[in-house]
Amino acid sequence: MVFAAAANAAGLSEKLLERPILVQALDSNGKVKSSAFDIISSIPGSDGTFRTLSPDLNAQSWMGACFSVTKNVCARTFNFALDFPTLYAHSSGLLNAPAGMFNNLPAFPMSYSTTIDGATSNSASISITSFSGVVDHYYISLAPAFEDKIVKFELPSAEVADRRSINEVDARLKAVSTAVFQIQMTGSVDDSSLGGVSSDKGTAFFISSDGYFLTNHHVIASQPDCLRVQRCKLRIMRTWPNGDRSYEDLDVQLMATDTTFDFALLKANLPSNSTVNFIKLEKTDIGPNLVTLGYPGDKIDQVDGNGVNRLTYSFGKLMGFRSRAYITSVYIYSGASGSPILNANTLALVALNSNGASSMGADGAPAIAQSVQEINRAFGVYKYLSGEKQRQVDVIIRKLSKASSFEAASQLLDKYLGAKTMYGRARLKMIMTNHDSRDVRRAIFQKLNLD
Repeated sequence: MVFAAAANAAGLSEKLLERPILVQALDSNGKVKSSAFDIISSIPGSDGTFRTLSPDLNAQSWMGACFSVTKNVCARTFNFALDFPTLYAHSSGLLNAPAGMFNNLPAFPMSYSTTIDGATSNSASISITSFSGVVDHYYISLAPAFEDKIVKFELPSAEVADRRSINEVDARLKAVSTAVFQIQMTGSVDDSSLGGVSSDKGTAFFISSDGYFLTNHHVIASQPDCLRVQRCKLRIMRTWPNGDRSYEDLDVQLMATDTTFDFALLKANLPSNSTVNFIKLEKTDIGPNLVTLGYPGDKIDQVDGNGVNRLTYSFGKLMGFRSRAYITSVYIYSGASGSPILNANTLALVALNSNGASSMGADGAPAIAQSVQEINRAFGVYKYLSGEKQRQVDVIIRKLSKASSFEAASQLLDKYLGAKTMYGRARLKMIMTNHDSRDVRRAIFQKLNLD
């Protein structure tokens, strides 16, 4: 894909300041080779130019980018030894880089020149010329998932983990407790990214009153039936505002999952008398104050001689983006994978905890979290809650059952794959086994690789 920008290149549109942007690095043919989220500050530096707040550390020239709203060229000097350690620390949820980590970085200043080759009110084509004469090309635009959101970054006042039990939070936070639950597995959950292995547990949370819930893909990956036949049994534990715990056995169906976003959407078959508290998606400003609650493996209560994970709240700041995820100063530990990150003021859902950003210490590590707005944009998570996604898939499968040619079946299967869903796969497997047309059976086998 080659991006063409409009003729107006007098400077960067102010609409691109202080808003999440999608930064796409382009190759020499104008094709996208990588992408990340960032924000360009609305507060100019001493030279009157604007700089990025959360640059992708894998794109060196982008770290030296600067912008003007009145001119299409901006020059900046970037001192790698002074500036990079701070960027690294902030992208790891820390205030400062670990001592001694960057002792050998080059201390000389590196000059960069940013040119806006073309721009609209919502996008721009950018060329950045480095001190060595290499020119890198980027295309930036408002990030679709955040077009109606204000995302606010802030550094924490101190590099301290703020973690509390349910008895140490206010009534407003206690009321959220039953929306979040511990999944107690029969297999093992790989939480190595958080510094260890949580032998049989993960965290999840309800997003609807009728049993839809989110967790990480890696949390349910240890349950073979969840992925293989999209149905499995889970035992869950919930903590009530008074500190009491309850246990339930649930039959659940996998609706959607993805390894890149490390998420899984499942639907629990709830008892008719079950009451579900759930968390709503944030629809206003995001950040800077965040809170998460989950079941980390380092917080244990002894109950009847057995260790039971304690529901733990953790507070922190939204510090920036890390590639296409959030980086926070909210500390999490093994077992908290799949827990929600909430706006601390509204208690609405902002993100899904995925893994730790740095080496785990006594209180875990700052959380890298997947934006639920971005997951929803890519996979239509909230369309499941209204039934829209299921109806869409039902129509496709109904037509497929009546198809008679490889071509017709392939077109329908492409639509199914475009829906990015696990819903209906069991029925597709039955059609592949029982359909009268060999061509339809072959199309399903080739397109979906069902076993």
